[in-house]
Parts: sequence; structure tokens; C-alpha cells
Amino acid sequence: MSGFPALRQMGERTFAGCDLLTSVRLPENLSKIPDYCFESCPNLSILELSSRQPPAFGASVFGESLSPFLHLWVKEESLPAYKKTCQSVLDPVYGAGTTEAILGKKKKKT
Repeated sequence: MSGFPALRQMGERTFAGCDLLTSVRLPENLSKIPDYCFESCPNLSILELSSRQPPAFGASVFGESLSPFLHLWVKEESLPAYKKTCQSVLDPVYGAGTTEAILGKKKKKT
């Protein structure tokens, strides 16, 4: 998705059922991750969020359960904002501590 820098919206269930999907880099201008966008993506391990401010998260973005490998990578300076947003949206659906377990800073290119 990084090849579409002007992309602002995706449809509901955009990647639902993509069994082989392992990583996605979402563009900086994305304003919302829609409902059930990554439902039934059991191998999704890296979701890289490029925007400084967190996009809005739809209901149950990852479906009924998270991939056991999932990590959300964000820019280091954006961690506090993402933590606040993710805790309010993801933790109620997937359980307390979900955000702490999956959110981390994006590794810098060397």
C-alpha cells in the first residue's frame, strides 16, 4: 500500500481472508483503518503505520482475534499518540494489555 501515498480511505474488509498476507505498510495520508480490515489474516505479523497521527480505527479491525505474530510499528515520536488511540479501541475488543503487547517503534533504516 506504500505505493499509493495519496490513499486516504480503504473499504471495509479490504484485506479480509488474505491468508498469505504477512506485512502491510499503510500510507501516511490514511485517515481510517476500516471495520474488519484485517479479519482472518492469520499470518499478519507487521502492520506499519506511517502517519504521525493515528488514523481512526474501525470496529474489530482484526476480526474476532489477532494474529499471534502481530506487531504494529509506528514512528518513535508517534508512540504516545498511537498508544492512547490503540488502548481505547483495541484493548476493549482484544483484551487489556493488547496495545502494550503489539505496539512498537518502527526500526530505522541503516
